[in-house]
Amino acid sequence: MSKYTQFLKSRSKSEIRNLAHIKRFLERYSGDEDYRNSINNNELDLKTAAKMCGCEIDLETLRPVFHPEYIEKRQTATKEEWPLTHLWNMHMTNMHYYRGEIITSANSQGLTPLFDAWRDRQIVRSNIDLGPGASGIVHPPIAFEISDGCSVGCWFCGISAKKFKGHFSLKDDGAQYWREMLQGTQRVLGPGMNHGFCYWATEPLDNPEYAEFLEIFYEVTGIMPQTTSAIPLRNIELTRKVLKLWEKSRFTVNRFSILTPRILKQVHEEFTPEELLGVELVLQNVGSESIKSAGGRAFKYKPEKGEQTKEAKKSTMTNSTIACVSGFLVNILRKTIRLVSPTMPSEKWPNGYVVHAEAVYTDTEDYERKLLELIEANMELQKLKTDLPIRFDENFTYMNVDGHFAFTNDAIVIESKLFEKIGPMIADGDMSPKDIVKKYTKEGGNPFLVAKLLDEFNTYGLVQHTG
Repeated sequence: MSKYTQFLKSRSKSEIRNLAHIKRFLERYSGDEDYRNSINNNELDLKTAAKMCGCEIDLETLRPVFHPEYIEKRQTATKEEWPLTHLWNMHMTNMHYYRGEIITSANSQGLTPLFDAWRDRQIVRSNIDLGPGASGIVHPPIAFEISDGCSVGCWFCGISAKKFKGHFSLKDDGAQYWREMLQGTQRVLGPGMNHGFCYWATEPLDNPEYAEFLEIFYEVTGIMPQTTSAIPLRNIELTRKVLKLWEKSRFTVNRFSILTPRILKQVHEEFTPEELLGVELVLQNVGSESIKSAGGRAFKYKPEKGEQTKEAKKSTMTNSTIACVSGFLVNILRKTIRLVSPTMPSEKWPNGYVVHAEAVYTDTEDYERKLLELIEANMELQKLKTDLPIRFDENFTYMNVDGHFAFTNDAIVIESKLFEKIGPMIADGDMSPKDIVKKYTKEGGNPFLVAKLLDEFNTYGLVQHTG
């Protein structure tokens, strides 16, 4: 049981209700610019504001969470003085702990050591690569696509989903095929499989049998996987079924992507605060306070690229990625497997994830075999070859600014006195590890120290062999 689930189970009915209504208000406040400005400018009193979004709570005791004039009181808010602020703070703390739980537990737990070690390296590498932008990435080990493409077509899609071309069906032998796929994955990834989910560059609700996919997943793992959808209003019956299924394990919150202010209001009208307690609304609409990733389809709309559409001009974008998987992307319709991990969006990897390897399988037995082959071929840590030249990873640049020696990318700057000597040697890309150690030693340096540093750079993907 996760800390998030434990937290919910430990709350009284009135506290659960209050959390649902707090969440409802904060969604409207963050997603509706006019509503937010009216409150901040004292043009809209809080009782009326609560009524407008269907909240039945006293917003006065929530002010430190949302109102600019009260923000400094949030961290010290007590249950007695600011009861709703205190409750929401506890809720968010547990959500933070839960993210940490996933990072540490979403591997095979020793069943497949090569995979566990590889995933650990990708976590450290992406933390360095992405800097603060890595804080929300939990590195689940697998994602299944149960359709081919997506029907929504968001201009900012962070992973450049293609147009919808069809979905996998559970009819005939499809349900047994899906069950065998999950069981095969479980034999390779063990309990890490519990953190998998059934979408990627797809819209899960494009598949009319999506709820049945979830039920089979639950039968195999005992966990109901997360759902992220941008079309919660297209098939209300299916959406409600998915929300009902979440109640079985309350393991990971679902998400609805909100594309317009109108959709935000419609979602609030259609679903009660209590129904949406387990759903994070991802406010992608114009006028919200959210920041979009400048990856995927939005990569070409970065301000420095000059391709600014009307929507892009009204949106705040940052160099980051929405890609979260450190492991496998599996499309069961196309029978493809890709081994991936998050990275900073770039010309080479505009979708914000590295594709380390790819494979095609024929049936469920071959699928499991291909997973193991990909692990064996790609996850053994390759030692630096002492005689081959190395250079910094393409995402990093070596810098010397006013005597400060560092290598950097868009997200992070890493400084060390060692870089004064070895930084230029690596940046030139024509010296081998043996040459670097030899030259550094001649200049009075400690050979063991620089050898250890080069080895760590290699472990976490910060250097690579030239050519």
